[in-house]
Amino acid sequence: GARMGALECANAIRAVRDKTARIINLKIMKSGVREAQRIWSVARGGGVSLMIGGMLESEVAMGTSLQLAAGAGGIEFFDLDTPFFLQERTTKQSPWHAQSATLVTPFTLGHGMELL
Repeated sequence: GARMGALECANAIRAVRDKTARIINLKIMKSGVREAQRIWSVARGGGVSLMIGGMLESEVAMGTSLQLAAGAGGIEFFDLDTPFFLQERTTKQSPWHAQSATLVTPFTLGHGMELL
């Protein structure tokens, strides 16, 4: 929970301070959205590149990562491909339905995905 996120941010602070990381990978399923934003700030402030990835989450959770990356900016590397490998869809429509390496955020308010 919150303690795990705080540990993640502390690790990011230490990596930036000690210059032991060239890239930090944000994973909202590991740290949560708020802590991912804090880690983003630490990395950007310290000149460390950012990547956004996942941990086998569905289109809905991965869509949150996509929205975070699009809104925050400054993320150079994207590994948001897990929903491509799912055999069953959880949404009526999502950026992963197109089976394209180019993911586009929905042009709507909020998440933009409706569950089946």
